[in-house]
Amino acid sequence: MATTDTWRSLRASQWWHFTALPLVTLPDLSPASCRRVPLALLLAACCLAVAYAVNAVTDRRSDRLAAKNPLVRAPWLVPRVLRLALRLALLAAVLAHVLGAWASAAAATSLLAGLAYSTSVCGKRTPLLGVACNAAIFTPLALLLHPGGPLAPASVAELLLFTLLLAQNQLLHELADAGEDAAAGARTTARWLGPARTRALLIALGLAAALAAALLVHDPRARVVGLALGALAPLLAAGRPPAAARRAHRVLTLIAGAALFLLQRVP
Repeated sequence: MATTDTWRSLRASQWWHFTALPLVTLPDLSPASCRRVPLALLLAACCLAVAYAVNAVTDRRSDRLAAKNPLVRAPWLVPRVLRLALRLALLAAVLAHVLGAWASAAAATSLLAGLAYSTSVCGKRTPLLGVACNAAIFTPLALLLHPGGPLAPASVAELLLFTLLLAQNQLLHELADAGEDAAAGARTTARWLGPARTRALLIALGLAAALAAALLVHDPRARVVGLALGALAPLLAAGRPPAAARRAHRVLTLIAGAALFLLQRVP
């Protein structure tokens, strides 16, 4: 049970889908590029596992459900979880070195942001900074396979749309966890703004995503998907409990994001 709870503290079920982010900057489908993909996916998984493990440790006293955070019922596992996180961080450093300078910079940004998000005033305890710091955990992972030079237009559009939609999901997360965050003394953006203004910000982010899709997505089919994402995602928050809205938002953005990715690359 101890070993199981140690690994469950990495909470892979909450982030596994983000490991595909490096594909955003995959330069081509040549054998040389594709051989790097498994390393990049593993590197992304290591960075995310470290961020979620550190968060599980810091939130173990304020989280209410052991199903969400095993350290609620097993706080004595904290040293094991931290040792595992350290090993994964070291593995990430090795993988990033193999992949090159862009991967090293992106992985370092993600790892440092994951640490800062849970342990410093630059994270969830400070309004707006917490949302930005959360984005810095995930968005750099899309650059793990970038070969250097200017980003492709499709990648630029996807990175911007992803970051805006990620901010939406983070705000829904903060609305859902407002009680736990209050117990932890974390003044998140959602607690600072209040529910009504947070939902207004969700709509503003959706409009920004729709505008980004209209301006930056050149394929007509993909543009429709991007516009729909921007317009529909905020509506999921209307009349739903924040936790349910966040789950629906995650499913919608995962499916539509994959469609957007394929439509921009498949003739």
